[in-house]
Amino acid sequence: MKLKFVSTKLYVYNYEACLHFYRDILGFDVNFVAEHNGCAELNTGETKLSLLKLQNLKEVFASANLVSSAKSSDVIALSFKVNNLHEVCKQLKAQGVTFINHEPWYFPDWGFSSILCRDPDGNMIELQQLLS
Repeated sequence: MKLKFVSTKLYVYNYEACLHFYRDILGFDVNFVAEHNGCAELNTGETKLSLLKLQNLKEVFASANLVSSAKSSDVIALSFKVNNLHEVCKQLKAQGVTFINHEPWYFPDWGFSSILCRDPDGNMIELQQLLS
């Protein structure tokens, strides 16, 4: 069996604010938006990111027992590669994004530096730049 990763789905409390964050602030292209369903699919480059209104989850899965709706769990982060971490941070700060770590962390064994922020729903976002 061979699996290929194609997308991440985020079930969010504040759908409109998260859509604004990923589309307008991070600049991902929109594949589609279905406002009546509270869902959107964004193109991140190699994979897709889907945003779904958490309040609609019961309708989709017909059971509240299938998922946890714990808020702001730091057990997962969305990681995105950037070419110039300093410049991207400067642009995001100008748009009101605050960072968890004020200076990039360096991971020479993994070959990148990174900085963390959160989307409007509290999901952790990691921005990575490859080390020279």
